[in-house]
Amino acid sequence: MRNFMQGSDVAEGLDYWRKKLFAGIMIYLPPLGLLLVLPSLIVVINSQVPGLAISYILTLFIVTFIALYQNFTLFARKILFLFVLYFVASVLLYYLNVMGSALTYFYGITIFALLIASNRAGLITVFINAFIFGVYGLLIHFGLVEYILRDSYKVASWLTISSNSLILSIVSVILFPILFDGLQETIAKYRIAQNELNRSLSELKQKNREVELTQTRYNTICKITNEVIWEWDFENDVHFWMGEHDNLVKNTAHPSEISLESWFGKIHPDDLERVKGSFLGVVQSDTAKDWKEEYRFKKENGSYAWVLDRGFIIREPEGKPVRFVGGMLDISPMKDNEMFIRESLEEKETLLAEIHHRVKNNLAAVTGMLQLQLFQEENEQLSEKLIDSMMRIKSIANIHEQLYQSKSFSRIDLGRSLEQLITTVIETMQTGTEITLQCESDDVEISVNEAIPCSLVVNEIVTNIIKHAFTKKPDGIINLRVASKSPGTCRIEITDNGVGLPDGFPEKADKKLGMELISTLTRQLEADYGYDDSGDTTTFYMEFKAGIQEAPLDVEFA
Repeated sequence: MRNFMQGSDVAEGLDYWRKKLFAGIMIYLPPLGLLLVLPSLIVVINSQVPGLAISYILTLFIVTFIALYQNFTLFARKILFLFVLYFVASVLLYYLNVMGSALTYFYGITIFALLIASNRAGLITVFINAFIFGVYGLLIHFGLVEYILRDSYKVASWLTISSNSLILSIVSVILFPILFDGLQETIAKYRIAQNELNRSLSELKQKNREVELTQTRYNTICKITNEVIWEWDFENDVHFWMGEHDNLVKNTAHPSEISLESWFGKIHPDDLERVKGSFLGVVQSDTAKDWKEEYRFKKENGSYAWVLDRGFIIREPEGKPVRFVGGMLDISPMKDNEMFIRESLEEKETLLAEIHHRVKNNLAAVTGMLQLQLFQEENEQLSEKLIDSMMRIKSIANIHEQLYQSKSFSRIDLGRSLEQLITTVIETMQTGTEITLQCESDDVEISVNEAIPCSLVVNEIVTNIIKHAFTKKPDGIINLRVASKSPGTCRIEITDNGVGLPDGFPEKADKKLGMELISTLTRQLEADYGYDDSGDTTTFYMEFKAGIQEAPLDVEFA
């Protein structure tokens, strides 16, 4: 077989099958020919035609030689095989005349040429057959061969009979190529279809691998994030769950179909309207893409879990929703922690408020004792010092009072605090002057650690104003201005319309306790301060960075 099929491939199409047919003929013809030659030899010998017997034996040996000899090319084998067929057909025609099977052999040669060689080879055999039939007609005409069929019109009779074989050969040469072209086209289409099928199968396998990989990624993500992934296909109205959080939903190892109503049925009744409204609102919107809600979701065991549900809508360019993909995360542990922290914070706020309240009450008690001492004290200088101490204690108590009354225990509204402080100082000192307080304040908040020294400084300034600025005046005005100069910077201005600063200020006043307090406290606040005496009014100003004091201040006095 390899002598006939070397270098052949089924992709050659019709040529491949021609080679395979020729190989089959050459493999099976010698043994079958041997079986036919033996009885034919007996008949021929009995008929006393030794030339025909010799031709049979010679034909068998030549065919066997063509099949077995390895140095022949395939083309040479085919030419030799057709030559052998012509030899047998010619011998039969010579010895048996029209009574034998010679004409059938000639027609068979054309068929074999079409099957094992090519369409052109079949056409060539038609011309060869016509030539042989013509030569044989001449031989009949000149009496060189015996024509036993008729006594007259022998040549015409021969041409009539042989033309039948020739016509069959011509018809075969015309029709067989049509058949072969159809087969070749069918084979080509089959090959194309097979290639397309193989490519489609390859693409399908690749898509299946990608789907399996995507599914594995989804499951891995669900394991890592502990989320349940869901998807809503708007076109087919199908919803899928996937993931492995079996506490929330079941059968989540692979995508499973659910309905929108069954999902809504698992939402806590108190959360249903809110969640349903926001969900459908995003879906019905032409532009919204993101959705997020926290709600209670019924688990498989019937209890409710807090979940954080987030989704993203994929839309067509015109805004039509195509898919809604999201993830649902069980946040029950976080909610429990949040509840615990909130309760703990409320307890601490209550405790802290109680502490500030008690500190304020204790300071009020100290102030009360100092006030009792003041009532019994006859020494004017000592009474003045007691009043100064009371004002300072009240300044601190005022801070604690505002803290336990406010919602924040770390930040103070500076303008409101100073206004309340100055009002308390004016009411406490009760001089003969009618003092009016005017306030102008921006929204400025400072920490507790800044509020205490700031209040003590303002207390010293206001106390000094009441003591010295309005002597022998029936009325006076104190103006407080708290301004936010720039982000994080606060400026306090206290202006009075009193008698102004004395000569030699502040050098002569530096050694007094009040001035030492102002110097120390402003230094700890890292504040710039000073005085402006324009003649009609006197202004104290202080500017510092608000919000930078986080650690408690250690107040030290020289």
